[in-house]
Amino acid sequence: MALGLRLDWRVAALLGFAVFGNATEAWCNQSALHPASDAAERIFNLIVVMTAGAVAIQLLVIGLVIAGVYGNWRWRHRIASVRFVFAMGVIFPTVILTALLVYGLLLMRDGHSGALPGHDAAPMDTT
Repeated sequence: MALGLRLDWRVAALLGFAVFGNATEAWCNQSALHPASDAAERIFNLIVVMTAGAVAIQLLVIGLVIAGVYGNWRWRHRIASVRFVFAMGVIFPTVILTALLVYGLLLMRDGHSGALPGHDAAPMDTT
């Protein structure tokens, strides 16, 4: 009897999921991975670029840590030099963050209406 009850519950759950799953797919075709507007698409592109950059930097850091821990004495000496630490600790982040800031500002500027020359601003009434 318990096995029959469990089987009935599973069948009902599968039928409910099949019916409700198809209904929600038909009613809600929005997804965070498929932006609908131009502004949402630009923000999505910015997120993709920032995430790819973060992954690349993280892999670089992991590689340098592995080289510093398990590498031979030449790699350890190169990584521990003052020039390398200054370049990777000051210059590299400054260049990367500046490039990402400029990219983000240029990407978001394209969607700004009314403030740039050649764009028509919407009329606004104040009382």
